[in-house]
Amino acid sequence: MAVVDAGVHIRIGPEPSSIALEGELDVLTVPDVESVLDAVDADAMLVIDLAETMFVSAAAITVFLRAAGRRQRAGGQLVLTNVRPSCRRVFEITDTAWLLA
Repeated sequence: MAVVDAGVHIRIGPEPSSIALEGELDVLTVPDVESVLDAVDADAMLVIDLAETMFVSAAAITVFLRAAGRRQRAGGQLVLTNVRPSCRRVFEITDTAWLLA
């Protein structure tokens, strides 16, 4: 597990196509999250587990949309799983719930 910031931890699964994010995804933590997402091959399917994510900001939504766009152009896919109801609501309000599994 890599501690990115006081507010977020990133666990990269046994395969590079699975990442678990923990904590709060806000303007302070998303640059590090974006760096990790950029390091994963864009032509692969990337599953991001948000089970331990307590907060998702608009900055995080933007990072997910950029990563999804890069993957779509390269033939890959990005899917967010295990999203808490409070975080799911943010995706619904921003009309980005299509990212959720």
